[in-house]
Amino acid sequence: MVRRSASRVARHVLERLDGREARLVLDALIERHPTLRGEAEEVAKDILVAPATSDVALAVRRAVAEVGWDAINRKAGRQPWGYVEPSEAAWELLGGAVDGFVADMKRRQLLGLSAAAETLCLGIVVGLHDTEEQSATEILQYAPDFPLEEACHAVSELLRACSPGSRAPAARRLSAEFQTAMPDWSKPLARTIRKLTKKR
Repeated sequence: MVRRSASRVARHVLERLDGREARLVLDALIERHPTLRGEAEEVAKDILVAPATSDVALAVRRAVAEVGWDAINRKAGRQPWGYVEPSEAAWELLGGAVDGFVADMKRRQLLGLSAAAETLCLGIVVGLHDTEEQSATEILQYAPDFPLEEACHAVSELLRACSPGSRAPAARRLSAEFQTAMPDWSKPLARTIRKLTKKR
């Protein structure tokens, strides 16, 4: 009875850990049981495998579409520090909606999970492209260039996160994907790629 109660308490404690605390527990376990490191790394890689491109694109579209008028009304207009144009507020809110996807993509690239990072990059760009085509949010009227410029930003962030030796191959793969998936955006995306892969 006591053992069962203690086990239940331990489980509840683990469920309440924040990210930093969970990392401390993992570090302590690996320090005590070094043979767990390989298994932990495999589990981490499985967790970090990117979802399908279509799923990422759909999530990006939804995130952009969820930027509502209430949010822009709170950010635009007279503020304690001055006047904020609706276009400036729209750019900030739309960028915030996509920032998490870009950060996740960079994190995977820096971990050496290049295939997952490139899948995320393609999904982000496709989602932004679809957002522009479908006019997913009326707020885009205040930031009509946002989808393409944010797509170029995502590609830049991925390539900057690549090691020097992996940057050119990644650029070639992405260029081919962009040409197939969205030929109308392939030229501006190609210009972005060239800036980051040209020989210095």
